[in-house]
Formats: sequence, C-alpha cells, structure tokens
Amino acid sequence: MKKICIVGTIACGSTRLFNLVRLLYEKKGQTVYSRWNIEDVNEIENDYDVILCKIHDVQELDYLDQYDMKLMPIRNILDAAISTNKRFPDRSHVNICHFNINMFRKFQSNVNLIFRYEDFSIFTIQELCKLLQIDLRISEIIEIMRELETMLHDKTIVKIDDHDDETYQKTLLSQDHNTSNGKSNKFIFLEDDQIEELLNDTVITNFLMETKYL
Repeated sequence: MKKICIVGTIACGSTRLFNLVRLLYEKKGQTVYSRWNIEDVNEIENDYDVILCKIHDVQELDYLDQYDMKLMPIRNILDAAISTNKRFPDRSHVNICHFNINMFRKFQSNVNLIFRYEDFSIFTIQELCKLLQIDLRISEIIEIMRELETMLHDKTIVKIDDHDDETYQKTLLSQDHNTSNGKSNKFIFLEDDQIEELLNDTVITNFLMETKYL
C-alpha cells in the first residue's frame, strides 16, 4: 500500500494535484482511498492500493512520517491570494500571501516534489508519474487532463465544501473551488493601490523573486 499526502499552500492547485494523483493510479486499475485530513493512515483497512490525503497544515511535522510520498503545490501567491479572498472575503491579500509563504517554508524541505501550478502540462505530469512510478501513455494522460477539466466545471457536484457528501469526500471538489478557470496572472487586474501594497511588502516580493514570479 502506497501512502501519499498533498500538503501546504492554499489556493495553489492542491485539489487539482490531489485528483490528478488519484486519477493517475485509478487509470492503472488501482484502488485509492482519498480523503481530507486523515489523522492516522494505519486505521485505514488494507483494502486499498493507495491512501491519498490532502491537508494544508499540521501541528507536528512528524505527522508526515506516516506517508511514503509528500507533494506540495506552488502558485504565484498574488493569484492565490485573489482566489482565496474570493471565497473568504474577510481575509486580506497580504495576510493570505504571508500564510502561503509560511506554509511553503514549513514544508519545503519535507516534501518529495513541489508542483508548480503554472507549469501544469503533459511534461510535468510525466515527471510526476516517474516519481510515483506510474507508467502511462500520453493518450492516457490527456484523458486524465480532460477529466480534471470536466470535474472543474461540473454543475452536479456540491456547491460548497460538504464533508458529508460522498463524492466530495473522494474528490474534495465543490463548485465553489473554481475561482480562476486555470487562469494565471490575475493580480494584474487588482487596483493600483492594492498591487502597490503587496509589492511594498518585502517578505512578499522576496518570496516572489525566490520562486521566480518576479
């Protein structure tokens, strides 16, 4: 049984990465137990080939020791802040950026792969497959990309996060998740004073330079 955890940053494509990993294994005919915040993977029955968890933060890093593979997404934190603020308007762009920087710093040295949102492509999925030791044809990867796109725009899934819903438990996807349609560089449409506030924050600008968004 393989145990994989998606961890860290918010509004950076963690749900897409979560479902991508799930679909990669399912495409090979493997059974996947996929859930939010699995407290103890050892409590899951051995009826599955893969246990897949998504969680943004943990109190103790030792939590990750129970997983064979840890993955973290990264995205331009300015765009991630806009997406988060759209779902949670009480959170400021600056505070959201700082949260994601802290999450990135916390888990950076504890993950096996950092998956860049803007680089989502057949090539990066192939690189992920190598890490996960999954052999798929390009045509199969394209099928999975189509399925991910269909899921994103599905109007039959729950409108907001609902942990009692069976499909949501498996996919962690609600209609409320789609704030970008995969679009990047959303921050350029912020008001000038909002952009100035963000770029005058040295913690934010230093991180953007470090991650090659500036």
